[in-house]
Amino acid sequence: MADNTMLTVESIKKEAQSCNMQWSEIANSAVTEWFATLAKAKGTCPEFILVGVLPTVSALMGNTTVQIFDGYEERVNLYMLGLGGPSTGKTQNRVAISAIDECQDWFREVLGMKGSSTAPSMKRLLQCYDGSHWYETKGNSNKRIGVSSAALALSCFTQPDAFLKSIMPRMVANDNGLLDRFLICIPPTEPTSLETRRDSSAELKDTNLSSFDRIYEQIFSTHRKADKVKYELSAEALDIYVKHVGESNCGNGKGNTKDEKNIVRIAAVIHVLFTLIDQALSKTTGVVPVQINRHVINAAISLALYFEKQRAIIRQAASLGEIQGKNKVSDEEIKEMILRQNGYFVTPKRASRKFSSRIRPDSTRVQEQMKSLEEMGLGKMVKVDRTMFFYKALPTAVQVDKLAAFRISIDQYTESIKLVDDSYTEMQRAAAEVHHPEWDSFKRFRDPNNLN
Repeated sequence: MADNTMLTVESIKKEAQSCNMQWSEIANSAVTEWFATLAKAKGTCPEFILVGVLPTVSALMGNTTVQIFDGYEERVNLYMLGLGGPSTGKTQNRVAISAIDECQDWFREVLGMKGSSTAPSMKRLLQCYDGSHWYETKGNSNKRIGVSSAALALSCFTQPDAFLKSIMPRMVANDNGLLDRFLICIPPTEPTSLETRRDSSAELKDTNLSSFDRIYEQIFSTHRKADKVKYELSAEALDIYVKHVGESNCGNGKGNTKDEKNIVRIAAVIHVLFTLIDQALSKTTGVVPVQINRHVINAAISLALYFEKQRAIIRQAASLGEIQGKNKVSDEEIKEMILRQNGYFVTPKRASRKFSSRIRPDSTRVQEQMKSLEEMGLGKMVKVDRTMFFYKALPTAVQVDKLAAFRISIDQYTESIKLVDDSYTEMQRAAAEVHHPEWDSFKRFRDPNNLN
């Protein structure tokens, strides 16, 4: 890592670009050479090709899962982000299914740095990586619509300087797992002459595979036939994976579960993608094996480690930019956090702990914002023994424009109230129920069919 006293955007970019992807560990020589030729033809680098292609393949694989062992399956959707300067081939790698070009404004909206009515909420973005349920409550009817599992694949590209100065520090400060979900890189890129692009394009025609179009069609066709295709790790691959995870955990005392998930997801995606590319190049056909072998899991580990190293280097940007020196959150951010909490009640301690330890407000300040929300008609404060409870106002009694001031829709607010925050003890939940200032009204709201 770079010396923190000398950190600049340029030093971070230089360090990241010196961290090379080990293609010899990832794919065989035929596939590696094909990616290199394709990158030259597009005027970009092979790493950017992967940032565009891997999430697209993961999206085309739909509800596919990988069975690691009985009772433990993992989805395959990927979040990826490539950072590169002008004329590095970012635009050429966009894919209509999942790509966001020049994604800085989108990230600003997701991170709450800019108002938006179209960007997904942070909660949804986190949930869609995990494949969690997605339900919305329609108006005030309490009718829930949605799906039991929703997943998203993301391929994002943008220029690095402004991203490192403003977006990355905010992502690190949020400390909510979003950054760990992303496979991110700043690869080295060299200008490609038009003559080289022309010659490489001609070479591609001789390989029997000049683009991903045919590969995409095969993947979609294969994986849409069944409700869910399931791959599995071979016994040898599972041993390698378990050993790698164990050694990683020993290194820092705990495992980053998102890094572990990404290894399995990458393994499934490159297993399908590289098998089909290899078949196309060799002019053979065949079914992609259900079992992921040791070569693929080793390749996935190598690829995941590359992105982990890149993320660690890029993460240093937390000491740069717009939020450098920030030591507290704003009053509005505290109010928004209170209103977004799952469940019908919130305690100051619980709301406070939702913030990173570096900027965490104390209980007194949280209570001040709860009082402000009470004055706005968005809830009521009740002290039970030594604990202050903030009871969120019923959606039927809330003015929509007051929620909108905190970038919260009535549907989001309604759903959050109906959820349960498992961090509270049974005793705390029982106390909250007994002292609810409008318990009868809340019961009717939660279960309108049960009037007892």
